[in-house]
Amino acid sequence: MKLSAIVATDLNGAIGLNGQLIHPISEDLKHFKEITSGHTVVLGRKTLDTFPRKQPLKNRRNLILTHNADFSADGAEIFHDLDAVVQACQNDGEVFIIGGASVYQQFEPLLDRIYLTRILTVFEDVDTFFKVDGVTTQTTSESWKQTDASELFTDPTGLKYQFLVFDKVK
Repeated sequence: MKLSAIVATDLNGAIGLNGQLIHPISEDLKHFKEITSGHTVVLGRKTLDTFPRKQPLKNRRNLILTHNADFSADGAEIFHDLDAVVQACQNDGEVFIIGGASVYQQFEPLLDRIYLTRILTVFEDVDTFFKVDGVTTQTTSESWKQTDASELFTDPTGLKYQFLVFDKVK
């Protein structure tokens, strides 16, 4: 099993405001779907609440991590601790951690790869961050090495962004 995070951040690592993405970019959402389809995704209950009709993602095995013992969701498997999630996906190949912030934080020490959409701006009105030293604000660190980078893209609103891949230094 390879554990990978997939996330879009601004230059300061911001990912959201009030439970919503800071700036959904259509091409980033397509990129997310392309990379995660056919794989297992791990997310928190609050992230599931942001999905259309609050339904698990199609064509993916959805593992929901929540403290709520009474929570259920059709089409998803519910877990209440990180170890149980890891055990459940031991044979799943690449597993994607897709948010929210607390789920990213819990899985950070276990991550092997990060797929980062870096939005080349700083949003002022934010309340949620993805912070991994050397990834969100730089291109390399002692722990992470950038191993791939797309060309720069511009969305219809003029925002520039880039798709990056970081692998953990072993």
